[in-house]
Amino acid sequence: MTESPETQSPSSPDQMPPAPLHPSPLPLHPSIPSRRKPFLWGCATGVLATVLGLVLLMAGLVALSYLKPVQDYWVAKKREQLKTIAPGSGLPGDYSLKLEQADGAPLDLESLKGKTVFLHFWSPACINCLPELAGLNKLHQSLARSDVAFVAVAIAGFDDLPAVAKQYGVGFPLYSYKKALPALYQGGTPVTVILSPSGDVVLKHKGSAKWDSPSVTALLKGLSAFAPHPSTAVP
Repeated sequence: MTESPETQSPSSPDQMPPAPLHPSPLPLHPSIPSRRKPFLWGCATGVLATVLGLVLLMAGLVALSYLKPVQDYWVAKKREQLKTIAPGSGLPGDYSLKLEQADGAPLDLESLKGKTVFLHFWSPACINCLPELAGLNKLHQSLARSDVAFVAVAIAGFDDLPAVAKQYGVGFPLYSYKKALPALYQGGTPVTVILSPSGDVVLKHKGSAKWDSPSVTALLKGLSAFAPHPSTAVP
């Protein structure tokens, strides 16, 4: 029995049917999800978690700085690192300030013209101001018999002034100024200015310093020796 031409199998390679020129690609399996979205989501989550962790860490450090044991330790360490400043000069002083003492007594800075003035701007809420208080106490004591006007001016944190003064044993007069400072005295806290009897700025220093250094006492007493005329004593 012979097969028909339609059902006969090819007997040689020459009789094999030609292969298609462009084989169709294998279909993607519909059940395999894309891995790109989970990867991007994981990266975004990791970045957000890192940023949140840093924010919480900084907030924790700031909160710790307000705890009294931490603050006392920091103040003690900072006090050990304070350095003596070097004098400079050039600008005329600004005597326009009208100050108020803790008991309400007024002080017009204009009344101190002709004196050497140690003018210190600070705040009880300023963490960099607290390490200076012990040195300022000693400086004030060393100037007890001199004609130097010692004026410490709080420009913020007025409600905390009595408690901080008691805690650190402040022995010098405390004044307050609740308006905007003249440009000469601006610069944050602490800022210290020494005015000569002739009204010039002998020194302007921004930041903490070792004010109980003998060189500072000698500078202030030396300037007082050149006062142009006698003046009334200031507490």
